[in-house]
Amino acid sequence: MQQPYEGREFWKVIGKLVVFTLVAALGGFLIHMVLEAMFHTIGMGRWPTVQKIEKWAGWGFGLYFFVQLAAPGTKKPSLSKASVTTRTGLRVKTGVYNLATQEGDIRTIKITKPTHHTLIAGSPGSGKSFSLLEPILMQAMQQGKAGLVYDYKFPSLAPLVAATVPEETKDYYINFDDLRYSHRVNPIHPQVMTEMAYAKQFATTIVKNLAGNGGDSHAFFTNSAIGYLSLILWYLRTEQPQYCTLPHAILLAFQETEKVVELLERSRDSVIRTAVKPIRTALKSSNQLAAIEGTLQQGLQTLISAKLFWVLSGNDFRLDLNNPKDPKVLVLGNTAKLDEVYGPILALLATVALKEMNQPGRAESIFMVDEFPTIYIPRFETYPATCRSNGVEVIIGIQDFAQMEDRYGKTMKNAILGTLSNQFFGMQANLESAKYVSELWGKEEVQTISTSQGESNNGHRQGSNVGQSFSLTQRQRIQVQDVSNLRQGEFYGKLFQSDYSTFKAQIRPVNRPASPRWKPFQEVTEAMLEANFSRIEREIATLMQGFPPKPLEPLPPIPVPKPTPPPAPKPNRPEPDLADDF
Repeated sequence: MQQPYEGREFWKVIGKLVVFTLVAALGGFLIHMVLEAMFHTIGMGRWPTVQKIEKWAGWGFGLYFFVQLAAPGTKKPSLSKASVTTRTGLRVKTGVYNLATQEGDIRTIKITKPTHHTLIAGSPGSGKSFSLLEPILMQAMQQGKAGLVYDYKFPSLAPLVAATVPEETKDYYINFDDLRYSHRVNPIHPQVMTEMAYAKQFATTIVKNLAGNGGDSHAFFTNSAIGYLSLILWYLRTEQPQYCTLPHAILLAFQETEKVVELLERSRDSVIRTAVKPIRTALKSSNQLAAIEGTLQQGLQTLISAKLFWVLSGNDFRLDLNNPKDPKVLVLGNTAKLDEVYGPILALLATVALKEMNQPGRAESIFMVDEFPTIYIPRFETYPATCRSNGVEVIIGIQDFAQMEDRYGKTMKNAILGTLSNQFFGMQANLESAKYVSELWGKEEVQTISTSQGESNNGHRQGSNVGQSFSLTQRQRIQVQDVSNLRQGEFYGKLFQSDYSTFKAQIRPVNRPASPRWKPFQEVTEAMLEANFSRIEREIATLMQGFPPKPLEPLPPIPVPKPTPPPAPKPNRPEPDLADDF
């Protein structure tokens, strides 16, 4: 509880008087000593009159020092400091995640409700990775949680996962840059894409990430491209499941549109035959068709890569990461130099994984995405509410809100931020982002103090009067420059149902454990890449000729996933200890 303002001011005044008295006494003593030494030098030190002069001069100068210190005239108004830290009245012994601090009013930051999701915002150099993302990730792994980690600066978080993941949880890595550190996965596997709606969702993710800015600048052609690609995906799933991979779909989209439409029209699936009719109509308008083909093919062209095709044409694991019978942690690796190429595929993998994770009866899990605006997940604002009830903890990191608004739009940005109840804000170089944080804390009334001194004359003697006046004024609890000037590792924060609702603290970084397991786990040669790419080309060419061969290794029947029974409660989860503080 904060000390009442009047009490604080009383002790401030007493402290000042003590200091002024000591300084005045010291000053008077020094004057006395100087005069005594001077008079002794000239042989007058023993004269009674001189001794009285020394004594009264010391006292006089001491009193003069005291008056000058205590009443220096009219002071400028001073403003009492606005409060940044707020206690809630709850006693919390421990949280699910606990972050030690180096200084500040709060000694340990306790995140008690991670399923109410977490936002971590800070410009480069703010320390959001080593102060927040890494400690939370380490504790989540130690608690045996499954999930997805988006490692934008791969390998940054990946070695940390390898060092802390428990033995009963499998860890997988996707990295298109260095295939020695990458597993293979099929995000559109027939067992995953069980409905036409999923095909459209996955096509939306790919096209909008390729288009950038959510693909809203050319909505008509973007939507048409989504429709065309979703039909190709669903056709492969229903008619040619052995070819139901993203590399096959990409190469099929590059075939002559007239022939692909004929292929779709011959489908046994009535949904495909009906949905392809608008594309058949578009064939009559060369301009419209060219625009649709250009939107899709121009974007997909960046994805034609032997490395991408290698990773996406295998199936080392399924994306049901929090399956209690087979818990997994998946690290998606990106790199800044090729994020526009890898981003759409990584966004698809994140979308599919989140869809699979957000199911009832699954194990506790995390969905951690640093540099969140570098990928676009359609309708992401709808996930946190249902993830909360399904035990999925969403943790996203951003540099500033302008990037997020540029990718998701203002409305969706605000909707997403409204679902993240635990929020951390580090140094912000962007003025608008710093202003957002300042306004988020709001205003409060603070007391302005004005001190003045005047001379009075009652007819007999003169004196001085010292007075103070107090007034209330509205002031931002956090100034914009306060946010811009935060040090590395220093954060303002808002917590949900913890002992503090708001705070400012310098978070202590943790020591990263050694990772002997982090090393290349396979070797992929150029010959292997070329052979895989050529095989996919041949299979699509055969498909377009109308004589698809039988698969060498037929896939098993495609079952509809059944709800998984709820897992048994884990005894090792550190439940937050909350109690009302009466």
